[in-house]
Amino acid sequence: MFYSNSWTKCLIYLIFITSGNSECPKPQVERNEHVVLTNDALLKNDFPEGSEVLFQCTNGYMKAQGSESITCTSGEWSTLELICKKKDCGAPKEMPHLTYEFDKEGTLFGASARAICDKGYQIQGSSYRQCYATGWSGRSRCEDVNDIPLKSASITTSTVPPTIQVSGRHHEIGEHDINAATRNAAAKGSVIGICIVIVILIVLFVLYCFQKRKGSYQTGEDSRRKEELLQFQND
Repeated sequence: MFYSNSWTKCLIYLIFITSGNSECPKPQVERNEHVVLTNDALLKNDFPEGSEVLFQCTNGYMKAQGSESITCTSGEWSTLELICKKKDCGAPKEMPHLTYEFDKEGTLFGASARAICDKGYQIQGSSYRQCYATGWSGRSRCEDVNDIPLKSASITTSTVPPTIQVSGRHHEIGEHDINAATRNAAAKGSVIGICIVIVILIVLFVLYCFQKRKGSYQTGEDSRRKEELLQFQND
């Protein structure tokens, strides 16, 4: 009876020691920077025998193969088999007259693409787009730039003086041309104004001289008649 109780106590003690040593440490990720513990696993502090924790791929990556879980057995974790790969944004949506030039990453997460328009078209929107975890950033499209000079030309014809229209710059009028035309117009206006003033002054001067001369004639005739009248009275 004594030996039986002793063996029972030893067995219980051995089981207690064994179960205490079977607890696993906090799991760590080794040689895989694109795999992390889930939030639930990060909040745990104790990992007894048989515990299971889950891993997940980091932002921008997705599961390629393997299991996301590991198990605590005899104080050790099982091998993590999860392998993650970059997400693929795929080719951006096709648009008329628009193509893309990709970097070495192609269409994978983190890659960038430069938008290129056909000749005669101009990019509108994003010149560069980047592959994020949610897809391509920005939007790009190409518009017909041939219509723009035609519209500008029609406006220029009705508002700009002819001296500026023949500048030979494909309907593109520089600030220097506008300033020069303005100065020329102002100079011509000043010259014309001066000429008009001179002409008016000459006309006024001629009229003045004519009136003065006419008055002198009239005055002379009156004096001679007065002398004749005086002489007639004296006689």
